[in-house]
Amino acid sequence: PESSVYLKTLDHALATAATARAADAQPLFAAREAALLARLQALEPAHRLMVARLLFLKGVWHQLSEVVGRWKIAADVDAAVAALEAAGAVDAFSPSSPRSQTLELLPCLVVGDSTIKAGGLREIK
Repeated sequence: PESSVYLKTLDHALATAATARAADAQPLFAAREAALLARLQALEPAHRLMVARLLFLKGVWHQLSEVVGRWKIAADVDAAVAALEAAGAVDAFSPSSPRSQTLELLPCLVVGDSTIKAGGLREIK
């Protein structure tokens, strides 16, 4: 993964963001945000690559099996997702997810070979 342009781009963006300063020379990010950047930078390369690939996809929700199968981005998917969740980089949907998260996810659900969208079903190609 270290040679991936996606990973190199993410690493550069994280490093730049971590050192960014506002016009008054104060850190651009609050302590909580800076801590998230540091946790992302500390992830293993394969896990950072997964973050990078997800960021370059459209939308905020992704069906993991489709993402992993299409790009083969992590050998151990469960470990990658657990690391990303622990770092605060992703929110995985589960039966205990709040209703607001469930409603946000609904337009992205896959049923058979179709995706549910606001205007109805759209075929995945």
